[in-house]
Amino acid sequence: MQCIAKYLQLDYIKFKTGKSERHRNMTLLKVIVDDLTILTLNGTFEYLADPTFDNSNRSQKVQQSGGATFTIHGEGFNNVGEITVERVDKPCDVPTDTSAVCETPQKLKNQPNSQTIIVKFDGLTLPVTIDYVDDPTFQKFEGIYEYDKESAIQIKGKNILNGARREDYSLHIGLDGSCLITDINMQCITCFPPKSVPRTNNSDVDMVYVLVYVGNIKIYIGDLQYKVDVNILGITVGILAAALVTAVVIGMLAVIVFKKKKKKAIKEFKMELMTREEIIRKASREEFADAQMNIRDIKSDLVTARVPFLDYQTFILHLLFPNQDNMSNPLLHDVEISDERNPIIRSAMEKFETLLSNKLFLKSLIQTLDRPNMLTMQEK
Repeated sequence: MQCIAKYLQLDYIKFKTGKSERHRNMTLLKVIVDDLTILTLNGTFEYLADPTFDNSNRSQKVQQSGGATFTIHGEGFNNVGEITVERVDKPCDVPTDTSAVCETPQKLKNQPNSQTIIVKFDGLTLPVTIDYVDDPTFQKFEGIYEYDKESAIQIKGKNILNGARREDYSLHIGLDGSCLITDINMQCITCFPPKSVPRTNNSDVDMVYVLVYVGNIKIYIGDLQYKVDVNILGITVGILAAALVTAVVIGMLAVIVFKKKKKKAIKEFKMELMTREEIIRKASREEFADAQMNIRDIKSDLVTARVPFLDYQTFILHLLFPNQDNMSNPLLHDVEISDERNPIIRSAMEKFETLLSNKLFLKSLIQTLDRPNMLTMQEK
Protein backbone atom coordinates (compact mmCIF):
# COMPACT_ATOMS: atom_id res chain seq x y z
CA MET A 1 0.00 0.00 0.00
CA GLN A 2 1.55 3.29 -1.09
CA CYS A 3 1.81 6.39 1.16
CA ILE A 4 2.22 9.99 0.01
CA ALA A 5 4.70 12.36 1.66
CA LYS A 6 2.90 15.47 2.93
CA TYR A 7 5.60 17.38 4.84
CA LEU A 8 9.38 17.18 4.58
CA GLN A 9 11.49 18.66 7.44
CA LEU A 10 15.08 18.26 8.52
CA ASP A 11 14.20 15.94 11.36
CA TYR A 12 10.97 14.28 10.22
CA ILE A 13 8.74 13.33 7.27
CA LYS A 14 4.95 13.30 7.48
CA PHE A 15 3.07 10.80 5.26
CA LYS A 16 -0.54 10.29 4.31
CA THR A 17 -1.45 6.61 4.18
CA GLY A 18 -3.27 5.05 1.33
CA LYS A 19 -6.86 3.90 1.45
CA SER A 20 -7.80 0.49 2.84
CA GLU A 21 -11.07 -1.24 2.06
CA ARG A 22 -11.15 -3.25 5.26
CA HIS A 23 -9.86 -3.47 8.83
CA ARG A 24 -6.33 -4.94 8.88
CA ASN A 25 -2.86 -4.67 10.47
CA MET A 26 0.29 -3.61 8.58
CA THR A 27 3.64 -4.83 9.96
CA LEU A 28 6.30 -3.23 7.77
CA LEU A 29 7.03 0.35 6.78
CA LYS A 30 9.52 1.02 3.98
CA VAL A 31 10.66 4.52 3.04
CA ILE A 32 12.62 5.05 -0.20
CA VAL A 33 14.50 8.34 -0.61
CA ASP A 34 15.70 9.22 -4.18
CA ASP A 35 15.71 5.52 -5.04
CA LEU A 36 19.02 5.22 -3.17
CA THR A 37 18.18 5.29 0.54
CA ILE A 38 15.80 2.72 1.90
CA LEU A 39 14.53 2.91 5.48
CA THR A 40 12.53 0.14 7.08
CA LEU A 41 10.59 0.05 10.33
CA ASN A 42 9.13 -3.06 11.86
CA GLY A 43 5.96 -2.24 13.74
CA THR A 44 2.24 -2.71 13.67
CA PHE A 45 0.04 -0.23 11.84
CA GLU A 46 -3.68 -0.86 12.36
CA TYR A 47 -6.38 0.28 9.95
CA LEU A 48 -9.58 0.98 11.93
CA ALA A 49 -13.15 1.17 10.74
CA ASP A 50 -14.39 4.50 9.37
CA PRO A 51 -16.59 6.57 11.68
CA THR A 52 -20.34 6.55 11.16
CA PHE A 53 -22.62 9.58 11.42
CA ASP A 54 -26.04 10.20 12.88
CA ASN A 55 -28.50 11.12 10.15
CA SER A 56 -30.27 13.46 12.61
CA ASN A 57 -27.55 16.09 12.19
CA ARG A 58 -29.56 19.09 11.14
CA SER A 59 -28.49 22.37 9.56
CA GLN A 60 -27.08 25.00 11.89
CA LYS A 61 -27.95 28.71 12.06
CA VAL A 62 -24.70 30.61 12.56
CA GLN A 63 -23.40 34.14 12.20
CA GLN A 64 -21.85 35.19 8.91
CA SER A 65 -18.52 35.99 10.55
CA GLY A 66 -18.16 32.33 11.59
CA GLY A 67 -16.56 31.00 14.75
CA ALA A 68 -19.78 29.50 16.10
CA THR A 69 -19.64 25.90 17.28
CA PHE A 70 -21.74 23.00 16.08
CA THR A 71 -21.76 19.35 17.15
CA ILE A 72 -21.57 16.27 14.92
CA HIS A 73 -22.93 13.03 16.39
CA GLY A 74 -21.94 9.51 15.39
CA GLU A 75 -19.53 6.72 16.39
CA GLY A 76 -15.84 5.92 16.01
CA PHE A 77 -14.59 9.51 16.17
CA ASN A 78 -11.61 8.49 18.33
CA ASN A 79 -10.38 6.34 15.42
CA VAL A 80 -9.74 9.52 13.42
CA GLY A 81 -6.36 11.19 13.66
CA GLU A 82 -7.68 14.75 13.14
CA ILE A 83 -11.09 16.18 12.33
CA THR A 84 -11.00 19.48 10.44
CA VAL A 85 -13.43 21.87 8.75
CA GLU A 86 -12.61 23.52 5.46
CA ARG A 87 -11.48 27.15 5.77
CA VAL A 88 -11.04 26.72 9.55
CA ASP A 89 -7.52 26.43 10.99
CA LYS A 90 -8.49 25.04 14.37
CA PRO A 91 -9.18 21.25 14.47
CA CYS A 92 -12.42 20.01 15.98
CA ASP A 93 -12.58 18.91 19.61
CA VAL A 94 -13.54 15.27 20.26
CA PRO A 95 -14.88 15.08 23.84
CA THR A 96 -16.25 11.54 23.33
CA ASP A 97 -16.09 8.80 20.72
CA THR A 98 -19.64 9.73 19.65
CA SER A 99 -19.39 13.52 19.22
CA ALA A 100 -17.16 16.18 17.69
CA VAL A 101 -17.42 19.94 18.31
CA CYS A 102 -16.29 22.08 15.38
CA GLU A 103 -16.22 25.77 14.45
CA THR A 104 -17.97 27.24 11.42
CA PRO A 105 -16.04 29.13 8.73
CA GLN A 106 -16.97 32.58 7.51
CA LYS A 107 -19.70 32.88 4.91
CA LEU A 108 -18.46 32.90 1.36
CA LYS A 109 -19.18 36.24 -0.27
CA ASN A 110 -21.70 36.48 -3.08
CA GLN A 111 -23.13 33.11 -2.05
CA PRO A 112 -26.60 32.26 -0.68
CA ASN A 113 -27.11 32.11 3.07
CA SER A 114 -27.52 28.33 2.99
CA GLN A 115 -24.11 26.84 2.28
CA THR A 116 -22.54 23.40 2.52
CA ILE A 117 -19.20 23.00 4.29
CA ILE A 118 -17.00 19.92 4.29
CA VAL A 119 -15.84 18.25 7.51
CA LYS A 120 -12.83 15.98 7.00
CA PHE A 121 -12.32 12.83 9.06
CA ASP A 122 -8.85 11.98 7.73
CA GLY A 123 -9.68 10.68 4.25
CA LEU A 124 -13.44 10.60 4.93
CA THR A 125 -15.55 13.73 4.33
CA LEU A 126 -18.93 14.77 5.67
CA PRO A 127 -20.99 17.59 4.09
CA VAL A 128 -22.79 19.80 6.61
CA THR A 129 -25.41 22.39 5.69
CA ILE A 130 -25.03 25.79 7.37
CA ASP A 131 -27.66 28.57 7.36
CA TYR A 132 -25.91 31.91 7.77
CA VAL A 133 -27.72 34.79 9.50
CA ASP A 134 -26.81 38.46 10.03
CA ASP A 135 -24.13 39.25 12.60
CA PRO A 136 -25.18 41.09 15.78
CA THR A 137 -24.48 44.81 16.09
CA PHE A 138 -23.76 46.70 19.33
CA GLN A 139 -24.03 50.30 20.48
CA LYS A 140 -20.90 51.82 21.95
CA PHE A 141 -20.94 53.77 25.20
CA GLU A 142 -21.67 57.45 24.89
CA GLY A 143 -18.47 58.77 26.36
CA ILE A 144 -16.90 57.12 29.39
CA TYR A 145 -19.25 54.89 31.40
CA GLU A 146 -19.12 55.75 35.13
CA TYR A 147 -19.32 52.55 37.18
CA ASP A 148 -20.22 52.63 40.89
CA LYS A 149 -18.90 49.10 41.67
CA GLU A 150 -22.38 47.91 42.67
CA SER A 151 -24.93 48.00 39.84
CA ALA A 152 -25.04 46.09 36.55
CA ILE A 153 -24.18 47.54 33.16
CA GLN A 154 -26.18 47.11 29.95
CA ILE A 155 -24.81 46.68 26.42
CA LYS A 156 -27.46 47.36 23.80
CA GLY A 157 -27.56 46.06 20.26
CA LYS A 158 -29.51 44.14 17.62
CA ASN A 159 -29.73 40.46 16.64
CA ILE A 160 -27.73 39.53 19.72
CA LEU A 161 -29.07 35.98 19.89
CA ASN A 162 -29.30 35.61 16.12
CA GLY A 163 -27.26 32.47 15.42
CA ALA A 164 -25.65 32.47 18.88
CA ARG A 165 -26.44 31.23 22.37
CA ARG A 166 -25.85 32.78 25.75
CA GLU A 167 -22.83 30.55 26.42
CA ASP A 168 -21.23 31.73 23.14
CA TYR A 169 -20.82 35.24 24.58
CA SER A 170 -18.01 36.46 26.81
CA LEU A 171 -17.46 40.04 27.95
CA HIS A 172 -13.94 41.13 28.87
CA ILE A 173 -13.22 44.00 31.27
CA GLY A 174 -9.65 45.25 31.05
CA LEU A 175 -6.80 42.78 30.67
CA ASP A 176 -7.97 40.09 33.08
CA GLY A 177 -11.54 40.89 34.12
CA SER A 178 -14.83 39.42 32.95
CA CYS A 179 -18.41 40.65 33.14
CA LEU A 180 -20.85 38.12 34.63
CA ILE A 181 -23.86 37.87 32.30
CA THR A 182 -27.17 37.77 34.20
CA ASP A 183 -29.59 38.40 31.34
CA ILE A 184 -29.42 38.41 27.54
CA ASN A 185 -31.97 38.92 24.78
CA MET A 186 -32.05 40.07 21.18
CA GLN A 187 -31.55 43.75 22.10
CA CYS A 188 -29.57 43.85 25.36
CA ILE A 189 -26.90 42.13 27.47
CA THR A 190 -26.95 42.75 31.24
CA CYS A 191 -23.86 41.86 33.24
CA PHE A 192 -21.97 42.67 36.45
CA PRO A 193 -18.32 43.80 36.11
CA PRO A 194 -15.84 42.86 38.86
CA LYS A 195 -15.98 45.13 41.92
CA SER A 196 -12.21 45.54 42.01
CA VAL A 197 -10.53 47.32 39.10
CA PRO A 198 -8.96 44.79 36.66
CA ARG A 199 -5.50 45.34 35.22
CA THR A 200 -5.35 47.82 32.37
CA ASN A 201 -2.82 49.26 29.94
CA ASN A 202 -4.45 52.66 30.30
CA SER A 203 -2.63 55.58 31.90
CA ASP A 204 -5.63 55.95 34.24
CA VAL A 205 -5.56 52.85 36.43
CA ASP A 206 -9.28 53.24 37.22
CA MET A 207 -10.33 53.15 33.54
CA VAL A 208 -10.66 49.85 31.64
CA TYR A 209 -11.99 48.91 28.21
CA VAL A 210 -15.01 46.66 27.51
CA LEU A 211 -14.88 44.03 24.77
CA VAL A 212 -17.60 41.66 23.51
CA TYR A 213 -16.54 38.28 22.10
CA VAL A 214 -18.88 35.97 20.18
CA GLY A 215 -17.56 33.55 17.60
CA ASN A 216 -15.04 35.41 15.43
CA ILE A 217 -16.54 38.76 16.44
CA LYS A 218 -14.54 41.02 18.75
CA ILE A 219 -16.15 44.41 19.35
CA TYR A 220 -14.87 47.34 21.42
CA ILE A 221 -17.81 48.85 23.34
CA GLY A 222 -16.07 51.66 25.21
CA ASP A 223 -14.24 52.55 28.41
CA LEU A 224 -15.48 51.84 31.92
CA GLN A 225 -14.45 54.32 34.61
CA TYR A 226 -14.48 52.93 38.15
CA LYS A 227 -15.66 55.59 40.58
CA VAL A 228 -13.24 56.37 43.38
CA ASP A 229 -14.82 55.98 46.80
CA VAL A 230 -14.32 59.67 47.57
CA ASN A 231 -18.02 60.29 48.18
CA ILE A 232 -18.29 57.38 50.55
CA LEU A 233 -15.14 58.51 52.31
CA GLY A 234 -16.45 62.08 52.49
CA ILE A 235 -19.81 60.94 53.82
CA THR A 236 -18.11 58.72 56.36
CA VAL A 237 -15.81 61.54 57.46
CA GLY A 238 -18.78 63.92 57.62
CA ILE A 239 -20.81 61.51 59.72
CA LEU A 240 -17.88 60.91 62.05
CA ALA A 241 -17.22 64.66 62.32
CA ALA A 242 -20.91 65.36 63.01
CA ALA A 243 -20.97 62.59 65.60
CA LEU A 244 -17.80 64.00 67.19
CA VAL A 245 -19.22 67.55 67.28
CA THR A 246 -22.49 66.25 68.72
CA ALA A 247 -20.62 64.30 71.37
CA VAL A 248 -18.50 67.38 72.25
CA VAL A 249 -21.61 69.59 72.48
CA ILE A 250 -23.43 67.02 74.61
CA GLY A 251 -20.34 66.69 76.79
CA MET A 252 -20.05 70.46 77.23
CA LEU A 253 -23.75 70.77 78.06
CA ALA A 254 -23.41 67.93 80.55
CA VAL A 255 -20.41 69.67 82.18
CA ILE A 256 -22.27 72.97 82.33
CA VAL A 257 -25.38 71.36 83.83
CA PHE A 258 -23.20 69.40 86.27
CA LYS A 259 -21.37 72.57 87.33
CA LYS A 260 -24.65 74.44 87.80
CA LYS A 261 -26.07 71.60 89.87
CA LYS A 262 -22.83 71.43 91.85
CA LYS A 263 -22.87 75.19 92.51
CA LYS A 264 -26.52 74.98 93.55
CA ALA A 265 -25.78 72.04 95.86
CA ILE A 266 -22.80 73.88 97.39
CA LYS A 267 -24.93 76.99 97.91
CA GLU A 268 -27.70 74.97 99.53
CA PHE A 269 -25.15 73.16 101.71
CA LYS A 270 -23.62 76.47 102.83
CA MET A 271 -27.07 77.85 103.66
CA GLU A 272 -27.93 74.73 105.65
CA LEU A 273 -24.54 74.87 107.41
CA MET A 274 -25.06 78.52 108.34
CA THR A 275 -28.55 77.70 109.63
CA ARG A 276 -27.22 74.85 111.76
CA GLU A 277 -24.36 77.02 113.08
CA GLU A 278 -26.86 79.66 114.06
CA ILE A 279 -29.01 77.04 115.81
CA ILE A 280 -25.92 75.67 117.63
CA ARG A 281 -24.79 79.18 118.67
CA LYS A 282 -28.27 79.99 119.96
CA ALA A 283 -28.46 76.69 121.87
CA SER A 284 -24.93 77.25 123.26
CA ARG A 285 -25.83 80.75 124.47
CA GLU A 286 -28.97 79.43 126.15
CA GLU A 287 -27.14 76.52 127.76
CA PHE A 288 -24.30 78.80 128.89
CA ALA A 289 -26.78 81.19 130.39
CA ASP A 290 -28.49 78.30 132.22
CA ALA A 291 -25.12 77.07 133.48
CA GLN A 292 -24.26 80.55 134.75
CA MET A 293 -27.57 80.71 136.55
CA ASN A 294 -27.02 77.26 138.12
CA ILE A 295 -23.49 78.20 139.27
CA ARG A 296 -24.82 81.42 140.73
CA ASP A 297 -27.55 79.50 142.56
CA ILE A 298 -25.04 76.94 143.89
CA LYS A 299 -22.68 79.65 145.11
CA SER A 300 -25.61 81.35 146.75
CA ASP A 301 -26.56 78.10 148.50
CA LEU A 302 -22.97 77.34 149.59
CA VAL A 303 -21.78 80.79 150.62
CA THR A 304 -24.80 82.81 151.48
CA ALA A 305 -26.91 80.06 153.03
CA ARG A 306 -23.85 78.38 154.66
CA VAL A 307 -24.63 74.85 153.27
CA PRO A 308 -21.88 72.43 154.43
CA PHE A 309 -19.84 70.66 151.64
CA LEU A 310 -16.70 68.55 151.23
CA ASP A 311 -13.75 69.10 148.97
CA TYR A 312 -13.46 66.89 145.87
CA GLN A 313 -10.81 64.52 147.29
CA THR A 314 -12.74 63.86 150.48
CA PHE A 315 -16.01 63.46 148.55
CA ILE A 316 -14.47 60.86 146.24
CA LEU A 317 -12.97 58.91 149.16
CA HIS A 318 -16.35 58.86 150.96
CA LEU A 319 -17.96 57.73 147.72
CA LEU A 320 -15.48 54.94 147.02
CA PHE A 321 -14.73 53.80 150.55
CA PRO A 322 -17.80 54.61 152.62
CA ASN A 323 -16.95 52.25 155.51
CA GLN A 324 -13.32 53.23 156.03
CA ASP A 325 -11.68 55.90 158.07
CA ASN A 326 -10.51 58.46 155.57
CA MET A 327 -7.84 59.71 157.88
CA SER A 328 -6.13 56.34 157.96
CA ASN A 329 -6.59 55.68 154.19
CA PRO A 330 -3.15 54.98 152.64
CA LEU A 331 -4.08 56.95 149.51
CA LEU A 332 -3.92 60.17 151.60
CA HIS A 333 -0.50 59.49 153.02
CA ASP A 334 2.87 59.00 151.42
CA VAL A 335 4.04 55.43 151.74
CA GLU A 336 7.46 55.09 153.23
CA ILE A 337 9.61 52.93 150.96
CA SER A 338 12.86 51.54 152.21
CA ASP A 339 16.02 51.77 150.18
CA GLU A 340 16.01 48.01 149.69
CA ARG A 341 12.52 47.98 148.08
CA ASN A 342 12.97 51.13 146.07
CA PRO A 343 14.77 49.43 143.09
CA ILE A 344 12.19 46.63 143.10
CA ILE A 345 9.28 49.06 143.04
CA ARG A 346 10.96 51.24 140.42
CA SER A 347 11.55 48.18 138.22
CA ALA A 348 7.95 47.07 138.70
CA MET A 349 6.62 50.50 137.73
CA GLU A 350 8.81 50.60 134.63
CA LYS A 351 7.53 47.18 133.59
CA PHE A 352 3.95 48.29 134.27
CA GLU A 353 4.56 51.42 132.19
CA THR A 354 5.89 49.19 129.40
CA LEU A 355 2.72 47.08 129.62
CA LEU A 356 0.58 50.21 129.40
CA SER A 357 2.29 51.12 126.15
CA ASN A 358 1.14 47.76 124.69
CA LYS A 359 -2.17 48.28 122.93
CA LEU A 360 -3.34 44.69 123.43
CA PHE A 361 -2.66 44.80 127.18
CA LEU A 362 -4.28 48.21 127.56
CA LYS A 363 -7.35 47.05 125.65
CA SER A 364 -7.63 43.89 127.76
CA LEU A 365 -7.23 45.91 130.98
CA ILE A 366 -9.97 48.36 130.03
CA GLN A 367 -12.32 45.55 128.95
CA THR A 368 -11.71 43.77 132.26
CA LEU A 369 -12.41 46.91 134.28
CA ASP A 370 -15.57 47.60 132.31
CA ARG A 371 -16.89 44.06 132.61
CA PRO A 372 -19.99 44.16 134.89
CA ASN A 373 -20.27 42.18 138.16
CA MET A 374 -16.61 41.30 138.17
CA LEU A 375 -14.85 43.99 140.23
CA THR A 376 -16.29 46.34 142.82
CA MET A 377 -15.73 50.04 142.74
CA GLN A 378 -13.21 49.78 145.64
CA GLU A 379 -11.31 46.97 143.82
CA LYS A 380 -11.14 48.98 140.65
